Amino acid sequence: MKFRISALTVLGLIVSSFWAVAITCDSNRILQEMITNLTVDSGSWRSSYVSTINLKFATRQAKAVIYNIEGLGSRDKLAVVLFENNGKCNFQFRIIDTFYQEGVEPEILSIFNVNADKDKELELAVLIGWHYDDLNFRGYLYKVSVYDYPKTGKNDRFSQIQRARELFPIEGDGLQMNKRLHAKYNTEAKIRRRLKQLGYKQ
Repeated sequence: MKFRISALTVLGLIVSSFWAVAITCDSNRILQEMITNLTVDSGSWRSSYVSTINLKFATRQAKAVIYNIEGLGSRDKLAVVLFENNGKCNFQFRIIDTFYQEGVEPEILSIFNVNADKDKELELAVLIGWHYDDLNFRGYLYKVSVYDYPKTGKNDRFSQIQRARELFPIEGDGLQMNKRLHAKYNTEAKIRRRLKQLGYKQ
């Protein structure tokens, strides 16, 4: 059983529509088949499964799945895909975002739920890292992205929260030209602590 996303959609970074599977079945088996058989449908391009993280997002049980997307030359990337269970055997998936190489391959260090705005729904935070080991910098470059879940009746797209971009700028942790850099927000705990300081209950 194959589930495919077109290359054009992947290049667009975010899937604006979703597919659902709704049959009488073993829900765990069907979901696992969807996860392991998701592929990019284009020539020499290839997607490969990396890992799965369980989470509760927007009041639903879900799995955030990481894929490596190959075939883009020097700009191979990681895609984070959200699989949701909307019923016993009714699943859907959406690409949350994709992360390119920044000289080195990106690593998804953590994916977790947070409260980062004033609505009742939880948001999704993704902590990304790039590990460098060269003469200019030795250490990790960190980026925190926080996403709002698509609002019912508006669209099927995840949107980054602008305020979060300002709160969590890209930062380094390591040695840059013999100067020690310390990242403030390079763990889930530190990110949650900062949001809690701003009045967002975690």
